[in-house]
Amino acid sequence: MKTRRVRCAHHRQPIAYNGAHSAPYIAILTFALCFTGACNESAQPKSNGKQVIVLGFDGMDPKLSEEMMNQGLLPNFAKLADAGSFKPLGTSTPPQSPVAWTTFTTGTNPGEHGIFDFIHRDPNTYSPKFSTSNISSGEVWSIPWGHWKLPVWGESTLAIARNGRAFWEYLTEAGINAHVYRMPANYPPSESPGPGEFITLTDMGTPDLTGSPGTSSLYTTGSTRKFKNVGGAETFNLEMNPVGGDVAMGEFHGPPDALLDPEKASETELYEPLKVPFTIFRNKKTDSALIEWEGARVLLKSGEWSEWQTISFGFGPTVAGTATQSMSGKVRLYLRQVQPTIELYVTAVQIDPESPAMPISIPSDLSTTVAKATGPYFTQGLPEDTQGLRAGILTRDEFLEHAELIYAERLRLLDYAIEHYNDGLLFFYFGSTDQIAHMFWSAMADSHPALTPEESAKYKNTVREVYVEVDKALGKVMTAFPDATIICVSDHGFADFDRGVNLNTWLIENGYAKLKPNGSRSDTSGFDWSATKAYAVGINGLYLNMRGREKHGIVNPIDKDDLMNEIREKLKTIRDPESNRLVIKEVYFADEVYQGDEIIHGPDMQIGYALDYRCGWPTALGGSPKTMLHDNKEAWCSDHCIATDLVPGVIFSNRNVHLADPDLEDMAPSILSAFDIQPPDNMRGSNVFTATVAQTKQE
Repeated sequence: MKTRRVRCAHHRQPIAYNGAHSAPYIAILTFALCFTGACNESAQPKSNGKQVIVLGFDGMDPKLSEEMMNQGLLPNFAKLADAGSFKPLGTSTPPQSPVAWTTFTTGTNPGEHGIFDFIHRDPNTYSPKFSTSNISSGEVWSIPWGHWKLPVWGESTLAIARNGRAFWEYLTEAGINAHVYRMPANYPPSESPGPGEFITLTDMGTPDLTGSPGTSSLYTTGSTRKFKNVGGAETFNLEMNPVGGDVAMGEFHGPPDALLDPEKASETELYEPLKVPFTIFRNKKTDSALIEWEGARVLLKSGEWSEWQTISFGFGPTVAGTATQSMSGKVRLYLRQVQPTIELYVTAVQIDPESPAMPISIPSDLSTTVAKATGPYFTQGLPEDTQGLRAGILTRDEFLEHAELIYAERLRLLDYAIEHYNDGLLFFYFGSTDQIAHMFWSAMADSHPALTPEESAKYKNTVREVYVEVDKALGKVMTAFPDATIICVSDHGFADFDRGVNLNTWLIENGYAKLKPNGSRSDTSGFDWSATKAYAVGINGLYLNMRGREKHGIVNPIDKDDLMNEIREKLKTIRDPESNRLVIKEVYFADEVYQGDEIIHGPDMQIGYALDYRCGWPTALGGSPKTMLHDNKEAWCSDHCIATDLVPGVIFSNRNVHLADPDLEDMAPSILSAFDIQPPDNMRGSNVFTATVAQTKQE
């Protein structure tokens, strides 16, 4: 029998940090958790032994799931469906993971929780920004020391951007335990009020040590020209020792120095990464290399991955040439080849779970406890290196090897979660079903611009193999907890992504936007805002340049509806000249699909692309290439950011789902109701388990 642990649960507070300046991703490196609230050590869980287990499988598609169940390839999902139900699960508008999982978490729509896309825009600068967390500057008193400012008093805060309460807050408040492993769009983690025990590890939205969503590196003695220039993957030339031809030198790159004084340091210095030198000793005879840095040594054969390695980055003032402060990160090394040129791949530098420089768990020592039990692990959200594959610094096979390492870690974490769970809620998330599908789903199609016929044949079953693996994970949970209510959900399904649509280009061509003479086409800085009525930032969002909202807005509020109707009508008639197919299936007006006070902060329109289409990569950052439509030849060959009804997710449960058309907004109230907790009024969804048979939302 497992031992029940009761832990003090504190009230939620923003995460505070001291900072000398607000350069992006720099000051966030000195966070300190601030907790308040009283602890009730004698409180006992009130779940009365109820076990509700929710497994999240990002991007799991209902059509493929049904096909594989009919083929006998998903026996545990089939068993769950036979005991209860399997249905498509309506997704969010737009069907993007941070939007969808936040809807799942809060039981509310984007108009209330305020997450509309992976990428939002700042109306004062028109620049893109990440949607799920906010940094606010507070008053900080610092002591000057040369080029540095050492913070002594004061704080700024990093806070989750969503509005509203997560459903597990109602559980722990009622004395019910909630164990939430790797919930997407839940960074930074925040406390959930007790007396129920709350623990969580973060996932999607959690940065690497540099503050980026994840930036891997390739070091080579050869040319870097063959690699694509994409965000999240960098290439560096190794310097060969002129004396010994089999010795190469490079530098691991970390975050910038958070303590530099912006009034004394140059702009270059402020953004210059901290570096740790390393040396590679090549042995051509054994096809291996020894990598050394700061006393650490790793011997690898060509094609071999290392175990987790620690890199310590010094920052702040130096004394006798030694930095006074340091932070550690974790990496895994992969020796791609030794000859004819050396190629060394390095994963994104992870926040060290045993010594986290940024918050990644509640309680703060949970990440360390897990690492000691399961070994070090990827802490970054969505760690599969899709950008490395896009850039070509990983091949498809190498990407899959990397993904297998990540999945093995996730299974060890699942074992830990099972061992430490007794009753209440257990949520556990798998992201590989989404990340691998982005890169391999289209191999199941007859053809795709990004895949050769040979690649399509080789990887045709890759996504199916992932589904088979997560079916085994489900079986492990079902065996461990035979009497539990088990619910499996996905946030959306999947589709091919054959053609990119550059929405800003269309707006320019149709007179709704204008570039400045010689204006940049890479982002919004090139727009002439005095003559631009509409612009696109994010994967699905289209904004009007509204007077009184945007800094240089020109659209009069009384003209808004007419302008939106005009744009919608034209967008829905766009045809692809190569196939004569309609490119856009739906255009959603915010006030038609959302309710809530946050509507004013989101896009005025959401674009629901047709099957096989999606926004082009430049559009997401406000770019406007010269060509409006283009073949998608990227390794990222599949997607789901299209019309909402085209990519529903799934719900499996060993309890009957009576609601005919369940969607993500129904999940939070259904989970609360499973513990006999009345959902709050702002959760408009239904309890899927007690709805009248065949009841629909319209009824």
